[in-house]
Amino acid sequence: MHICTAREVHWTLSPSIDWCVEQAWVLALDSQLKVIEVRMVSKGTVNFCQIHPRDIFRFVISKNAASFILAHNHPSENGLPSHQDIEFTKKILKLAQLHEIPLLDHVILTQTSATSMRAMKNIKSWT
Repeated sequence: MHICTAREVHWTLSPSIDWCVEQAWVLALDSQLKVIEVRMVSKGTVNFCQIHPRDIFRFVISKNAASFILAHNHPSENGLPSHQDIEFTKKILKLAQLHEIPLLDHVILTQTSATSMRAMKNIKSWT
């Protein structure tokens, strides 16, 4: 399966997400944007999810991914990225550049929507 849009990320992850708590997911992709594997890297509370960069990169590197997509849900149903989401994504983007494994997007999910931080220009402006 190819992953190219935030909606495709939503479709892929929705059956596995517990919408009552925040969860962070990583989609490891090959050079053709096909999913190698999907993994939840953190599970939090109703409004917070502690994600450590090493958990993201351990997974991405172990799968020999050519690129990856980060996603997490907002149980509040507010699909906009918070200030913390933006700052965390900036950190992951810098680390992705150091590892030479592109972060293609960070998608914020609600039960009914998927917001692409790349489409919002939150990622492109950092590259």
